[in-house]
Amino acid sequence: MLAAPTDTIRAVSSWVAAARIGSLLSSATAFRGPILTGALTMERAHWTTPVLTDSSPSPSPSSSPSPPVSPSPSPSGGVSGACSATFRVVNSWSGGWQGEVTVRAGNSAVNGWTVNWTWPGSQTISQIWGGVRSGSGSNVTVRNESWNGSVAPNGSTTFGFIAGGSSATPAATCTSP
Repeated sequence: MLAAPTDTIRAVSSWVAAARIGSLLSSATAFRGPILTGALTMERAHWTTPVLTDSSPSPSPSSSPSPPVSPSPSPSGGVSGACSATFRVVNSWSGGWQGEVTVRAGNSAVNGWTVNWTWPGSQTISQIWGGVRSGSGSNVTVRNESWNGSVAPNGSTTFGFIAGGSSATPAATCTSP
């Protein structure tokens, strides 16, 4: 004798709900009653361990989240001339520090840049990346590498360095050929 359709729906609904919240039915847990699997209905007289199946459509793959978009610089770029340079101290420790210089283009693209500054004390650069240093003593000149010389209008690039002495943020100038 078949169970009433309502009993079958309740049993299947309860089972699906338990399965969806991650409950696992072990083989020691028997289910007595009708179980609807596809088009088959089993009689109440049979003891059956339910098999977890889900015929619902699989979720569509989610796309990777987009990286956050940084606000774009204002049309003026805040740069007078072809480019500008801004100094910042990234980190410092006893006897040394790490600096970073951001080179920003103005309203026109820059194809090659040079940044100059004068140390206020006895600072010296021991390592540099993203630029090629020349000069000696307190006068420092850094030119672009071959890979970062082209800067889009209102865009920027950076170079960094490790320096000895006390940290400083001297005024820097940027020129472009």
